[in-house]
Amino acid sequence: MLKPSVIAAFFALVGPLVHSAPVQGQSSQAKLKPSVAQPAVRQTVAVTQANTQANTQAIRYPTFWPPVVGRTYPEIELCDLTGKKVKLSSYAGRVILLEPIGMSCPACQAFVGGEKKGGINGVTPQGGTSSLESYLAAAGVSPTDTRVVHVQLLLYGPNMGVPTLAEAQAWAKHFDFGRRSNEVLLVGDQRYINQHSYDMIPGMQLIDKNFVLVCDATGHNPRSSLFSELIPSVSKLLR
Repeated sequence: MLKPSVIAAFFALVGPLVHSAPVQGQSSQAKLKPSVAQPAVRQTVAVTQANTQANTQAIRYPTFWPPVVGRTYPEIELCDLTGKKVKLSSYAGRVILLEPIGMSCPACQAFVGGEKKGGINGVTPQGGTSSLESYLAAAGVSPTDTRVVHVQLLLYGPNMGVPTLAEAQAWAKHFDFGRRSNEVLLVGDQRYINQHSYDMIPGMQLIDKNFVLVCDATGHNPRSSLFSELIPSVSKLLR
């Protein structure tokens, strides 16, 4: 749980903002001018098909925020630890454990192994909370199972602002996160500095193979229990 002093500091710095992610644009095919030699009908069909493909992609991977249980998870495209842009939807077809993180959150640091590795940036990890890895192992899910992708979404840096790549790399190095192929860290940007994001910390969200959010155990008043509902559901989705 975040300390009252941390919450107060957040509202003083950020305030209750609301995020509306940009709408995905049409594909480049729709912007190309057809050849003069092409029949007009063929030109119209080609443009219509391009528009249809773009619209289908937008419906499959919407860009609203925050995520909603029972709906396709919103597309997220952010830099990973190498600075390369990565789309969350690239992991569709696998079970995704998404962890919204505020780097100054004691529970977030505990879930990533703070109990053994200690805190970072002057934060003491939440006592009595073990790593997500240990909770999954107890539920019969191996942390090396590549059918499950653990995605850490860094929403806030140590000072409750937009996290930098350097801060993300320091976090990953301290907690030894990202060493496995099924561990991914995405660095948030200004679009995700808002009340919706803040309310998602700490906790986890479970996305099924169809890229649908099936369980939400985030925030101080989670919709589902992390320990009795979300974690047991991971193994069920792998059956």
